[in-house]
Parts: sequence; C-alpha cells; structure tokens
Amino acid sequence: MPKRVIGIIGVDNLQNIERAMSDQELGAIIDSYRKDSRNTVKSFVEGMVVSETDPQLKEWIISDMSAVLILMTF
Repeated sequence: MPKRVIGIIGVDNLQNIERAMSDQELGAIIDSYRKDSRNTVKSFVEGMVVSETDPQLKEWIISDMSAVLILMTF
C-alpha cells in the first residue's frame, strides 16, 4: 500500500516471538496478578519507564493500569 502507508512504527517489538511460553510460566504470571495486581503492575511499569520519568506521571500510569486490572477477570 505505498500510496497509503508512509511508515511503520514498531511497538513492543523487542520480543522473541519464536519462544513459546510454557503453561507453567504463563500460570506464574497470572497468579502474580491474582495475588497482588497492584505490585505486579508497579514492577511491570517500573521496568518500562526510564529513571528520568516524572514521579507523578509514573504514579499516574501505575494507578491507571492497576484500575484496569481490577475490571479484568482471569
């Protein structure tokens, strides 16, 4: 689609898509969210943002992402 697409931006593309996650690994991740979603999200977000990120922005992101998890059912 060269007349419609001017570029492609990769998002979350630093994964090895050929590596299959075992049921045990997936279960451990799901269990961590079930047991303590707030701290699991916090750890996840802290690993994604750079240290220079504004602390208030970082806390807002954590709060916002945590609120969504409360609505999710596993």
